Amino acid sequence: MAVVHVAWICDDAFISARVVDNFLSLRGLRWNPAERVQVYTHPLWLLLMIVARSIIHDAYWSLLVLSVLTGASSLVVIVWVSDRPEPFVAAVAGTLALSKSFVEFSTSGLENPLTHLLLVLAWREALRKTSPSLLKASTFACLAALNRLDLLLLFAPPLLVLAKAQAGSWLKRSKPLLLGFCPLVAWELFSLVYYGSFVPNTAIAKLGTTLSRSALLEHGLAYLLQPTWNDPLSLVLLLAGLPLGLLRGTAPLRAFCAGAALYIGYVVWIGGDFMAGRFLSAPVLVAVLALIDLLPVPRLATQLALGAAALGLACFSLTPIWSAPLPPATIGELSVSDTCLDGVCDERAFYGPFSNWRRVGLGANPTHPWAVLGVQWSQTPDKTRIAGAIGYRGFFAGPQVFIIDYFGLSDPLIARLAPDPKLHPWKPGHGRRCIPLGYPEATRLGPSALADASLREYYASIWLVTRGKLWSLERWRATWKLNTSQSRFGGALTCRNTMPLDAPVR
Repeated sequence: MAVVHVAWICDDAFISARVVDNFLSLRGLRWNPAERVQVYTHPLWLLLMIVARSIIHDAYWSLLVLSVLTGASSLVVIVWVSDRPEPFVAAVAGTLALSKSFVEFSTSGLENPLTHLLLVLAWREALRKTSPSLLKASTFACLAALNRLDLLLLFAPPLLVLAKAQAGSWLKRSKPLLLGFCPLVAWELFSLVYYGSFVPNTAIAKLGTTLSRSALLEHGLAYLLQPTWNDPLSLVLLLAGLPLGLLRGTAPLRAFCAGAALYIGYVVWIGGDFMAGRFLSAPVLVAVLALIDLLPVPRLATQLALGAAALGLACFSLTPIWSAPLPPATIGELSVSDTCLDGVCDERAFYGPFSNWRRVGLGANPTHPWAVLGVQWSQTPDKTRIAGAIGYRGFFAGPQVFIIDYFGLSDPLIARLAPDPKLHPWKPGHGRRCIPLGYPEATRLGPSALADASLREYYASIWLVTRGKLWSLERWRATWKLNTSQSRFGGALTCRNTMPLDAPVR
């Protein structure tokens, strides 16, 4: 009920939704139809989005239904995998309803609910089977990597522990590992051929920062500490469940907790993220699963008393996310900065008032001003637009409007430019780049429209990779360069920085 109450769809989910619409309209797996650029980080989730969109012919409701059903499946499996008393499991698992990160990102339109489902299925295979299947465990880890590549950090430790416990030589044990990861290998080969890269364009943009490691760690710690002001119960669950699992758990349980800790460490190392709680929901789930396995089971009367006390505390003094009313759907005085602290933002506070299911009727669209602006842009498809947050705007503008993302998430050239700290305060994963002189025209006319000669040559390689014939020798030479010696553009640029945000250009 908590998940259904807060169900919403964020701006970033509509970036993938535009790719889904282009694919179903036979334009390919593309965001700007003219370019082969991977703007999504979750190929497996995108596949489910395509299936849901084919059944429910509405982008918003297909995403919402898919998220809720996948999240509900996770909770069913949690009860299914546990061999402890059902009232106890319900009481401990119920703490997830008090976790803002888990509840909010069980919808949002992002891949989190599928991550949760794959996690509990892998947990069941590794901890509940007397003879765990290494092939099944490898398949779950592979699917998780297809859902988000960095989830390999979370799934790798339990997979290695399980492989070590198998009988036979390492050569024999490697066979199910290789078979299980065949889908990931197949996807990476497709990605290289179609997109010209093993990693999504978003990774190139987000990891291409000029900040020092100390600055990144400072931002990463700010992200890790955001629950102190935004989601304290998630922090309590992490600090209780993960150390308990590492100290008292079986080898597979310790491995899952170590994977969750490794995943959190990676998030801190790269500077965190701007979405408060997004990358904590899976570690929180691991912590709760560890608590279910390791906490002593009290007598039934004590369980009922504790459950009643927790419910009363949650409904009144703690005011959990599922008991709080939605703020008014106005944006006049609300800005992104009002929902952020140290670059870490409460996304639902900014988008939820416009995209909660109670505010979006059947057949209607989210009423966020950026969605309204996208509809306005769709009236002039001959204009190139420059924007930052491109989800709502890009989806509702439609495929005919070419959009340049100055954060580089959807743009193959801008992603390879260094962020310019003079343009906008940096926040995790989003460093604003300048727009080179002539680039808006070059996206339609070709590299020759660029003013800078060195950039013209560099963009010619990108043009070949993203728009050239797939199997041409020239394209493969350019692909090699962009993945090796020319992965970033290092030259100085004259930028079109005087252009207003979202201004149209011919």
